[in-house]
Amino acid sequence: MDDYIQTLAVSDQYIAVCDVDSRVVNMWTTRGQFLMTIGEDMFCFPSGVLILGNCLLVTDNITKCLHKFRLESHSAKLIWTCKDLDSPTGICVDKHGLIYVASEEGGVIYLVSPEGKLACAFPCTVNLSQNLNFFQKFF
Repeated sequence: MDDYIQTLAVSDQYIAVCDVDSRVVNMWTTRGQFLMTIGEDMFCFPSGVLILGNCLLVTDNITKCLHKFRLESHSAKLIWTCKDLDSPTGICVDKHGLIYVASEEGGVIYLVSPEGKLACAFPCTVNLSQNLNFFQKFF
């Protein structure tokens, strides 16, 4: 294994781990049973992962994408891919289902709709209150 930090996400049912060296995301139950490997021949650098109900969100730092999968018993089906994100890493979702993706190098946060459409990107600033007007237009 190289010196990369492996990103993981945990829910009531699943554990997901980005395996950067193998370019996949591995899934287990919270009881430790291995379920599946996701992204073989798809990911170049899976850098962020988030479990959202029966869905999995994965960022790929090299291909500049956010992928959404539906988790089934021992498989995952790709629902959509949002492209053109500069160095995407961390993923969060708010109570409205809006997806926020942090850029590792670009100094921006991307806002992605629940349907996978890139809504906008806004600069990260030390004083986040400068961005309040930006957020208010979505609520």
